[in-house]
Amino acid sequence: MKKVITLLFLALVSLPANSLASGFAEQFNGINYSPYHLKDKVTNQWQQPGNTIPPDQIKTDLGLIAEGNFKYVRTFTVADGMDQVPVIAKTYYPNLKICLGVHEDGCKHDETQSQLDLAVAAANSNDNVAAIIVGDECLTGDARAEAPGHCPVSVATLGDDLKYVRERVKPAVIVTTDLSFGAAHDNHLAELKACPYIDVWMINSYPFYQPDGTLCDEQAIRDNLDWNYNEFNGPDYYGSTGKQILLGEHGWPTAGGDYGISHPSIKNQALYFHITDNWLREKKWSAFYFEFFDEPWKSLDNEPGGIGPYWGLSYSNGARKWASAVPPLNLLLIMD
Repeated sequence: MKKVITLLFLALVSLPANSLASGFAEQFNGINYSPYHLKDKVTNQWQQPGNTIPPDQIKTDLGLIAEGNFKYVRTFTVADGMDQVPVIAKTYYPNLKICLGVHEDGCKHDETQSQLDLAVAAANSNDNVAAIIVGDECLTGDARAEAPGHCPVSVATLGDDLKYVRERVKPAVIVTTDLSFGAAHDNHLAELKACPYIDVWMINSYPFYQPDGTLCDEQAIRDNLDWNYNEFNGPDYYGSTGKQILLGEHGWPTAGGDYGISHPSIKNQALYFHITDNWLREKKWSAFYFEFFDEPWKSLDNEPGGIGPYWGLSYSNGARKWASAVPPLNLLLIMD
C-alpha cells in the first residue's frame, strides 16, 4: 500500500506544470487592491511603495472590500506587510479569496526573490489563497515597464520565477502573470505561449486608453470588450492553448484630463462598471476591476492627464464615489 501511495505521489509531482491548476472554478468580477491610499502615521505623507502597511489598516480595507460584495481580491505585492493579507482575511473575512501579487524588478531581483518566497509561504499556509500572480506589466518592451522608476524583466527571467513558484506552491494554487495588452497581443506572444508555467492568461485591457479614446456608452464599451474577447480567444492568440483567459485589470477613472474622447468622471465610472459587470456575466469571463481605492501618491507617476490617483471605486478615505447599487442608466445621465 505504501508503495502504491508513493508511486501516486511521484506521478502527481511529475505532471507538467500547466496540468496542476486548471483555472478559476467560478465566474467573478474581482477587485484590485493596493493599500497605499492613506497618510503615513510617521511621515504624514501619502503612503507609497516602501511604506509598511499596518495590519489594522489591512483589516479595515478588506472589510470595505467585503462590504462591496467582492469575493476575489488581487494584490500587487507581498512586501510592506502585504503578505499578511491572507491570514487577516481568513480571520475576519473568510469568504474572500486572495490572489497574491509579486512585484517583479529586473534591477533588484533579490527583492523579487524574497517576495516569491513570502508568497509561496503565505499560499501554502492559507487555504484562501487562490493564485500567485508573478509580475504586473513587467516585461521588456512594455511602455509601463520601461517608464522611469520601473525596471523590466525578460520573458526568460519571468519564466524562471514562475517555475520557481510552481515547483514550491500547493498544486491547487493558480500560478500566472499579468500581461499588458501590448505584451499579450504583439510584443511577446510566441514566447509567452511557449511558457509551461502560466496556468491562466491574465491580460489588462482599458477601453479608456484605446487609440483616440472612446465614448463611455454601452455600444462603444461593448464593442471594445467584444473585440478583446474575440481576439484573445482566437486561434492565433490564446484560444489554441486551452487555458482560461481573464482580464487582470480594467476600469475607468473619475478625475483628471481627457484621453482623446475618453472623459474621466464619476458618472462614466459608474456606467462603465455597470456595462462591464453585465458583459462579464454574459460571456462567463472573469476580471479584476482596477481599483478599490484612489491612490494620491500616484500624482508622482506623471500618468497622462494626471489621472493616476483617480481610478478607485472609493476615495482614498474609503468613502464610495457612487451608490453600491448601481443607479438606473437614466439617472446616471444627471450624476456629476
